[in-house]
Amino acid sequence: MARDRSQRRLAALAFVVAGAAAVRCTFVNDAPRLRFPGAAETLRVESAFDAFPGRIQRSLEPSVCPHVARGVAEAPIEEARLTEASGLAVSARHPDVLWTHNDSGDGPRLFALTEDGTVLATYLLEGATAVDWEDLALGPGAVPGEDDLYIGDVGDNGRARPFVTVHRLREPDPRLEQEGGSGRLTEFRSFHLVYPDGPHDAETLLVDPRSGDLYIVTKEKAGASIVFRAPRERLDLPMLELVEVGHLPFGHALLPTPSLATGGDVSRDGSAVVVRTYTHAFLWRRAEGQSLGDAFRRLPCRLPLPAELQGEAIAIGPEGDAYFTLAEGASSRVWRFDVFEAS
Repeated sequence: MARDRSQRRLAALAFVVAGAAAVRCTFVNDAPRLRFPGAAETLRVESAFDAFPGRIQRSLEPSVCPHVARGVAEAPIEEARLTEASGLAVSARHPDVLWTHNDSGDGPRLFALTEDGTVLATYLLEGATAVDWEDLALGPGAVPGEDDLYIGDVGDNGRARPFVTVHRLREPDPRLEQEGGSGRLTEFRSFHLVYPDGPHDAETLLVDPRSGDLYIVTKEKAGASIVFRAPRERLDLPMLELVEVGHLPFGHALLPTPSLATGGDVSRDGSAVVVRTYTHAFLWRRAEGQSLGDAFRRLPCRLPLPAELQGEAIAIGPEGDAYFTLAEGASSRVWRFDVFEAS
């Protein structure tokens, strides 16, 4: 009798394991196929939610997934000083301007680009630290109703930094510089942030356009990335301890990709947030009154990416109707993906 019960338990366990493997396989193999005869065609981005049985679907909150057009890119960026593009932000003030910077090894330098890869200007932040700049974001600034540019000096490959830094500055106007010229910036604020559980490596900085809170998503080699928040009302503290608000389980069924988050962004109206890895990108919808931490608890949509050797940057356009990517390496290209809401 005991042996029969034991066999039944083993059989039940095998069924559960097999079922879990089947679900994982469903998620892993649902990658969109970007085989289009023309750029005008669009892809309905699939949600991992669709693979769940109906009973489970009714107990979860799926994201409403958009259609995404085939990505387009123009000429490569011919700028010898920009070889490790790591962050990306689309200007809120100046049409057809994107901001980027190099990974660690460069100084506190910003590049202003156009979508076709033309370098309009470069700027040095005089007196700013540049230990390991990893991401850019736009969000509520010092002047009410206006956005500022945020630079995330948050990389820490050795996980040894006692704190990380975010710089905030008003966007300069690259059109005032001669094309390819340079300028210097001296007016900016620096916020110093410390993790509650010891150092983390990170490459993703998010700024909530509704609250002004800062979010950092860690880059974990194994296990779930951790989402930390810095409340805006406490940024003036000499050293602010971050608050853990969520996890992103990369490498598991819901997020089938290596667990290395390399960049992210929030739409200007705050209704959507994207986070990318080297090979995948995901979009979460956000309800009115919902925090970003809560939005990450919803099921995401998978977004297409170009075949980039080391893609680390992603940014949403100001109208929310497109997103852009940029990879490290010489002669990288700015890729644009137009987004159409599902009818």
